[in-house]
Amino acid sequence: MTDLRSSRAGQTPLDPSEIEGLVPSSIATQAELDVAEQEAIALALPWALGRRRAPTGVLTQPFLKQLHARMFKGVWSWAGEYRRSARNLGVDWRTIPEAVEILLGDTRNWLEREVFPPDECCVRFHHRLV
Repeated sequence: MTDLRSSRAGQTPLDPSEIEGLVPSSIATQAELDVAEQEAIALALPWALGRRRAPTGVLTQPFLKQLHARMFKGVWSWAGEYRRSARNLGVDWRTIPEAVEILLGDTRNWLEREVFPPDECCVRFHHRLV
């Protein structure tokens, strides 16, 4: 089993400060973390899907941060916050709020102008967000 200080292919390794933010102290392996995150996401789904919202209502930074917090609040102490560490992919952590705002505007534009089918908008949004 892969411990939390190493990573499997395709995963971003966790740095020690991130591991300190792990809420359940019993998690020691990546597999255990994967299960904990999946269970937490499953608990957040009823809230996320429980009421209809206009796309513009979910395409806001407060909603995204609240969703992230609900998805990972039992797993990570930093759930609902933007990362504060450098990564080998994505934007510099200091520009995340601005980059997310640009992504939200792009996505609203795609939907309003029907630039891509809705499923493709979702895939493009998720890819850029991650």
